[in-house]
Amino acid sequence: DEVEVLNWLAEVEDKLSLVSVKDYRREVLQQQHSGQLALNDEIVNRKKHVDQAIKNGQALLKQTTGRRGKDARQWPHPPCLRQPTFLPRDSTTRTMQKRALQN
Repeated sequence: DEVEVLNWLAEVEDKLSLVSVKDYRREVLQQQHSGQLALNDEIVNRKKHVDQAIKNGQALLKQTTGRRGKDARQWPHPPCLRQPTFLPRDSTTRTMQKRALQN
């Protein structure tokens, strides 16, 4: 079950890495926005499975002793578990995208 979640997380991380503003035309932006909303829905629907995998991992870490256990408990979450952001980070691009969707 955890392997399935990890595979799915890797797949979503690949999809998120491809997100960018491809055009300034409203139709193109609306199509891109629809695709991003669908991906967001998929992420939200899988969240409980991801949360369960994290809980299972934490329970295993609590049972782990010694130096390796301590090191593992201090390891940060991988980037794919961080909160996803769908809007570009560049403020000019975000502003352009918002204006195009408003017209």
